[in-house]
Amino acid sequence: MSITTSGSGAAGLVEKSDAQGNGVAAWSEFTAAGSIVEAVTWTASGAFSSVVQLSGLGQSEFLPDLAVNETGTAVVVWPQATTFGGSSYQILSATRPAGGSWSAATAVSPVIPQGNSPRVALDGSGNATVVWEQNATVNAATRPAGGAWGSPTTIESASLVGPDSAVSDATGNVTAAWAVSDPTNGSVSVHAATRPVGSTWGAPASLGTCASTCAPHLAASRDGSIAVVGWLPSGPSVNAAVRLSLGTWSSSSVGASNANLTNLVAGNHAFASAVWPVGIGVKYHVALDQSDYR
Repeated sequence: MSITTSGSGAAGLVEKSDAQGNGVAAWSEFTAAGSIVEAVTWTASGAFSSVVQLSGLGQSEFLPDLAVNETGTAVVVWPQATTFGGSSYQILSATRPAGGSWSAATAVSPVIPQGNSPRVALDGSGNATVVWEQNATVNAATRPAGGAWGSPTTIESASLVGPDSAVSDATGNVTAAWAVSDPTNGSVSVHAATRPVGSTWGAPASLGTCASTCAPHLAASRDGSIAVVGWLPSGPSVNAAVRLSLGTWSSSSVGASNANLTNLVAGNHAFASAVWPVGIGVKYHVALDQSDYR
């Protein structure tokens, strides 16, 4: 079935489901008045809701991110250009309780210069965390279930070159990962930081070097037993890092030189899998390789 109108310019689709198989999708769509953010929900049996516009009219609002927890609570976040030409932005959010209706758009951040790439994480109780980039810094804000967004916190100030990502386990331990560039020599590395439930963000850890176009993947198990970061390496030695529970990170190689990870999952009981494509010597033909952590 078609959710949006053909030729509407829909882009940046994200989709998640809850433990019962009910789903949520969000995307940005170009209209005559500007770019807007929309969403749709469906039940495990395949019954779709009407499309709902989450953002305002006539605003430049685009590239949403989405989190859905086990019970079906959903949070969508996106950047909004508040001035013509995009010289200032604001991070916005909308929330939908399981089986309920979407809230009005709510400000996560103040109006900021160059705010982009918001990523949202959601724990089992509905507490939310948003991480975003702003003027070469990584910033985060949290919101308790049913509450208001707190003041933003700067996790790291660095020369960012890649998008950030954020995940939460069911109890509320949040992990974020991003790529930074060393201004002295141009090398790129992956950094990660964790905010244990009820605490503050820890110092960023450097996980290893990566290619100049590095975009780290991040996954965490819902039981909190494992978190994994994977990325396109600058060499054959490192392209993944694992942290058991809230311990220290351990980096290792999981594939061939310059293996570009396309999917990364982390399951309960400290299990994780990474998948990447590999050429098989036939034009346009590739195989998928997999590495498991047990």
